[in-house]
Amino acid sequence: MIIIKKETEMSATKSKNEIYGLLIVFIFIISRIIFFLKGGSFLYTPIAFAKQYLDPVLLESDLLRSLFYLHAQPPLFNFFLGAILKLSPRPEITYDVTFKIVGVLIPLILYGIFIRLGINRLVAFIATIIFMLNPTLILYENLLYYTHIEAFLILLSIFFLLNWGNEKKLIYLILFWTSLLCLGMIRSLFHPAFFLITAFAGFLYLRRTDKGQRMARKFLLTSFIVLIPIFSLCVKNFCAFRIPCN
Repeated sequence: MIIIKKETEMSATKSKNEIYGLLIVFIFIISRIIFFLKGGSFLYTPIAFAKQYLDPVLLESDLLRSLFYLHAQPPLFNFFLGAILKLSPRPEITYDVTFKIVGVLIPLILYGIFIRLGINRLVAFIATIIFMLNPTLILYENLLYYTHIEAFLILLSIFFLLNWGNEKKLIYLILFWTSLLCLGMIRSLFHPAFFLITAFAGFLYLRRTDKGQRMARKFLLTSFIVLIPIFSLCVKNFCAFRIPCN
């Protein structure tokens, strides 16, 4: 009886969360339609002048070599820009659609984070809607700049870390570090030292108890998903330019 009751409660909770998730998507669509009808549009122009981006000619015609010799900026976002330029007949539309998909995922992930932190569903829903309708968020959602993707990856990493803490599934821990790897490969603000400190701080925190020893080892070992590529990039930069980090 207890097991059946728990399963019923979990099913009801899941159903309520799905309803709130659908409402978030519905409000997102309506708000963005209003934004479009009021004259809002996606700004594709930064690709032509933003100093963080390679020249569009190089992105389209000599992408991989240009990325290798790019030392002032991690390569992932420029790779994304160049891949779209190469593969899409209408890159500006592809960028717009990609940013809109990320735009709807951000509030859904934020709502999921609130729920996993034990916040009341209605409070989480209202806070998510307020965040989703923030003009600054809408601005960066319609600007070809990595800030929006950066926010998405930060939220995604927190979401996966909370899932791992609750369910102890290794896949969530792998996805947590993979999200951080993408973040470090997009923005030089996230220095290699940041990931090193995160790995060791998490390890030391988890190993405080006997039960946490196994989790601590998993946390530290999976951190190499980030540490190896990030420090490999530093080695490449040092060999090519005598500058170890971005």
